[in-house]
Amino acid sequence: MLPFGRQEPNAFDKDNWQIDNDILDRTSNLGWQEKGLTLEPLPNIPFDILDHLDSPHHAPSIPSVSTDHSGPSQDDLSHDIWLDRSPSPTVFNTLSWDAHHTHYPSTAQIKLAQKQIGTPYLTESPLQLFEPLVERMDSRATVVLESRLAKGLVQAMVGIPSVYFGWEGQQLVPKIGHLRMIGVSHATVEPIIHALLLFGTRLRHLEQTAQHLQLQPERYGLTGVAFGCCLTELILSIQHIIVQALSDHATILSLHQSVHHVADIVDRVYGLCRLDGSSFDLPFGAALLNRLYQEAHQFDLVLDGSLLLYRHICLAILSYISVPYLDMLSSWLHLSGSWCDDQDPWNEFFISVDHETTDILERYRIRSDAVFPYFIDAESATYVLRSGISLQLLKISRPDHPLFQLDTTSLSLRCRMKDADYEV
Repeated sequence: MLPFGRQEPNAFDKDNWQIDNDILDRTSNLGWQEKGLTLEPLPNIPFDILDHLDSPHHAPSIPSVSTDHSGPSQDDLSHDIWLDRSPSPTVFNTLSWDAHHTHYPSTAQIKLAQKQIGTPYLTESPLQLFEPLVERMDSRATVVLESRLAKGLVQAMVGIPSVYFGWEGQQLVPKIGHLRMIGVSHATVEPIIHALLLFGTRLRHLEQTAQHLQLQPERYGLTGVAFGCCLTELILSIQHIIVQALSDHATILSLHQSVHHVADIVDRVYGLCRLDGSSFDLPFGAALLNRLYQEAHQFDLVLDGSLLLYRHICLAILSYISVPYLDMLSSWLHLSGSWCDDQDPWNEFFISVDHETTDILERYRIRSDAVFPYFIDAESATYVLRSGISLQLLKISRPDHPLFQLDTTSLSLRCRMKDADYEV
């Protein structure tokens, strides 16, 4: 027995346990209040939370604990579980027939797959796929194979009789209304057919203009006849290009693209001739040379494509149609044979001949309504007139003068020319 008020050493003392717990709680609460909770103020500007967490200034201080286990790798430290938990961005399908999703195909794509056409995209499907829909929407149209339609357009543009197109009212028109191809509606193919027929119509008008110029020299002169011959050569070259564009697998779009640049040139030549249907307006003689020169002069060498080609065509035509006028000028100056009063049958040259007088000084005059070419001004024309008159007077007085033998290039002629300089 122990004395009263004493207990065994191993006995549980409830009162002492309660007192010890109260002391520990007061001690821990006192330490937290003395240490205090320090929070940094929020910034005034927005920031990225992830960058903020990765910043070394805001990383929490963790006491180093030495263990025998190896520390985490760099990949584990950079791995963020919140990024894995974040929802994936929503991807919206574009508003297109080609919007394709492997896991969630649309109804149209399911129907395409059931037809077994070899592609899930509507824009890659064959034209036969659209034929029932086009037939239901445009039942009045006449269906034509694309190869035959392309061949008919080529025949119409080069002037060959065609099954589908014909010449009526000074223009090319379809013989069969509402033409369309398999899988393509009439409203889709009609603008392309209209553009090609317009190109063929203007080409036919240029051909008619060339024929009128060559058949009426008394109205358009030798310069106009030469211009008509150049137009004929140009039209033949364009027709050759059109025929080359036709092949066994030619399409309407390929034909349109093949003649696109040529059509631009035809439109410009059409405007140069100032064609209005079957009528045209071309100047006479030197005025035609000036129009062509001004047309080519407005384009410089910096241009490319059809504009540069059109400039070269204008210069080539200008060089050819200048030949009759330059022949008259050379004959007047005795550079290529002697002058003949019949050298200018249609009065294109700026020097007129009075056949009623025999006086040379009174026989030749500059026309009152003369149009000088771009390379001769009024002052130069006066010198040309006097030079020609002087040569004719010299030929009358000294027909064996070396000036009239300029067509030879012998050494003796050069010596005679040198002696003649002192005699004249």
